[in-house]
Amino acid sequence: MAVIPLDWSELKRSYESIFVTEIDVKLRATSASPDEPRSPMSRYWLTVNDEVMWDYPFAFPQIAKCQTFVIMKSPQIAILLTEYLAVKISDLLSRRFTNDVITGLGYRAYAGVSQPLDDFQLGLVEILLACDKRIDTELLSKHPLVIRSEKAARILYMRASIEAHTQQDEEPAEVSSQSDPEETKQKQQQDTPEAAQETTEQSKPPAEFFPDF
Repeated sequence: MAVIPLDWSELKRSYESIFVTEIDVKLRATSASPDEPRSPMSRYWLTVNDEVMWDYPFAFPQIAKCQTFVIMKSPQIAILLTEYLAVKISDLLSRRFTNDVITGLGYRAYAGVSQPLDDFQLGLVEILLACDKRIDTELLSKHPLVIRSEKAARILYMRASIEAHTQQDEEPAEVSSQSDPEETKQKQQQDTPEAAQETTEQSKPPAEFFPDF
């Protein structure tokens, strides 16, 4: 079944709802014709804490100079983004996204070059996985796509570091809320009548303070 891509505003809103909040993740796009609402995008890019982690077409120098080819292929990215959202969370890590590969067919005609362009991997899926708050970092750390991608691995490291610091901050509160068994035992002994009497006896001044009259 063919995937009908969502409008850019819908895509942006949907991804904002699934991206982790511990780091600042933004998915952005630039329209090829801003005056036309249904115009394809000439650029898609994703930033984490204002650092560009994925960028189409500028991360792909083999096609970046051919604007016509870039725009021709950009709807495929919208389809990929829409498809990712439609997949069940339990199937995301095992799903093979065929639209994550750009085919070079037609590049020669648009670029006016003699050599055809090989198919190439967009590498967008692993970035989306690393930013997806619905997927546990431990599971992601074992995913081959995420591990092999330098940018995705960096995002995952950011997430894991923040989670570790958060856990450390919570531990002292948990420890302080638990009473020491030995301390509790000593307190219980102090509350007994025998302990109270002993304390009273110890608090009396010595006999020489009470001379016989």
